[in-house]
Amino acid sequence: MDTNFDERELLSRRDLATLMARRDLPTHLRLTLHLGLFVGLTAALMTTAMPWPVRAPALLALAFLLFSLYAPYHECTHQTAFRTKWLNTLWGQLLGVPYGYSLGMHKAFHFTHHRKTNREGDPEKGFSLPPMPGRLGFQAVFAGALGSLVPLHSLVLAVVPPRLWDRVEAGWTAPAARPRLAWECRAMALCWIAGVSALAVFHPVFLAEFLAVLVLARIIHGVVTVTEHEEMPAEGDQLARTRTVRTNAVFRWFWWNMNFHAIHHAWPAIPWHALPEAHARCLAQDMHVESSYLAFYAKSARGELGEAPAPDARA
Repeated sequence: MDTNFDERELLSRRDLATLMARRDLPTHLRLTLHLGLFVGLTAALMTTAMPWPVRAPALLALAFLLFSLYAPYHECTHQTAFRTKWLNTLWGQLLGVPYGYSLGMHKAFHFTHHRKTNREGDPEKGFSLPPMPGRLGFQAVFAGALGSLVPLHSLVLAVVPPRLWDRVEAGWTAPAARPRLAWECRAMALCWIAGVSALAVFHPVFLAEFLAVLVLARIIHGVVTVTEHEEMPAEGDQLARTRTVRTNAVFRWFWWNMNFHAIHHAWPAIPWHALPEAHARCLAQDMHVESSYLAFYAKSARGELGEAPAPDARA
């Protein structure tokens, strides 16, 4: 997505040209380590008998790795993971398999979210719960539970005629693109049917474990993504409608700097490895910044999220 939403012109064209430079090496290195950890832990769980005091934490770690692999998938969707375009497409298709959406489907959903962030027509707003005590906690779990059904949504769209997609939660797709997207959904559904069938025959115990891991990964995703736009205004520019969470260095590494979400929404073409620098250059601006995810939910519990934050003064 090369469109910028820099309504305040906070960064000069020269700065943006530097920040938007795409490179192959940073993603090659991080994806090799990140995906290697996921594949290695998956293989260990499938082939090694572990006592539950060891296996349970390993499954939790696998859920976290599965959750965080959405980050490079997201970068590939924006064509910012790699400078080489076909690498974005290749890895986007591969990383979309555990998520359950093809690259084209995710692009249609996600780009609509960018264009209509926190406003009418934003597909993410369809998951918002009405006001209630503890709403954001329930919202995180609800979003995670719905995210677990994404592979089933691909299966549904694989068989429902494209002209009826408005009735099955796919109104964010362009009508002209739906025939192509339907074939992508069929390919994704076949991948999942083949994978689930193979595990059911050869490793049914791990299949049950993996489905539990999938649900937990999506709940973690919900906990994180609820912080991005909930309790934010529907008016103003992207920095006004989006929240950044500084969090810790380990989480930032696995989340590929996606926590700098306000910057990403203002300038979607800035690749993941340049987001911290872009954030630092915009610190003097009135951005919504939380110190941690725990701090966000603590403020939510105290009913303090409606208060406008002061400009952040720390990196």
